[in-house]
Amino acid sequence: MTPAARPSLALCINTRNRPDGLARLLESVAPQAAAQPGRRIIVVNDGSHDARYAEVLRRHGAMVDYHPLSPRVGIPAARNIAASHAEADFLVFIDDDCVAPAFWLDWLMALIETEPELDVIAGVTRPLLPETPGFFARVQQAFGLYPNPEKRLGGLRFVTANLAIRRSLFTALGGFRSYPDGPASGSDTDLSDRVCRTACARRLDPDWYVFHDVGEAVPACMARYWRYGYADMWLGRFARPAGESAPAGPAASSRIGDMRRLLKANRNRARSVFPTGAQRLCAALLASLIQLAYLEGRRAGARAKPPAPSAKTAR
Repeated sequence: MTPAARPSLALCINTRNRPDGLARLLESVAPQAAAQPGRRIIVVNDGSHDARYAEVLRRHGAMVDYHPLSPRVGIPAARNIAASHAEADFLVFIDDDCVAPAFWLDWLMALIETEPELDVIAGVTRPLLPETPGFFARVQQAFGLYPNPEKRLGGLRFVTANLAIRRSLFTALGGFRSYPDGPASGSDTDLSDRVCRTACARRLDPDWYVFHDVGEAVPACMARYWRYGYADMWLGRFARPAGESAPAGPAASSRIGDMRRLLKANRNRARSVFPTGAQRLCAALLASLIQLAYLEGRRAGARAKPPAPSAKTAR
């Protein structure tokens, strides 16, 4: 296939309050976009443009189609705005707390050229530790406590930290959705579910990866995993086609019982990573707290009231 005949790619990046993260990401993807024709970078700043972002643009603006928004519109709408400015065959989503390896786009192009029937390629993330990683960053690394796709019965849940989707399919599905009476997160899961209900060709490639930041504070990580759990359950109950059964709620158990079960499993898992008994216990405790937050989020989603009948899906 000649370069002119190759599918075109539009990198869609949503950013908010992370100018340093955006600069780091652009340093990794701009050379790849410039290396071949038909590759374009679109950045949407969701209500946080300032002098720091202006400096990023001064360094990388020649390669970037930049759209600052005011006021903030939220992650799903910001991603849709980025996609609306694309004319490429494939939309390639990556987050501003990620870094792409030097072969990232070439690997994707090889996949598309080898399997031209593919409509969706879901990649994975690998942990990106700080220069001086703290103990919790090492726990996140060891227990995989950062966004990654997963195979589910009858489908695939992908993450937009590393995703390529044919633009025509994305448009046909209506892009990312948000729900006025629903969770603020979960747009990845919602789009994944709608993709899996189509006859499109999709693939999870564990060798197509980006690096994702780890090392946030424990409370922030717990809050994030609570939101994941809530969104998974809420979407399964209220954002599914008529006639499709809702997901089963979490098994009836106490927080203490859940914590004991998680702690036991995580102490066994920590044995191969952390050298001392005290470290293994602390690591298992932290991982269990994050996982318990996810279960609590699911329980809250199972108790949530149905959305108001008059509410309409916002896209």
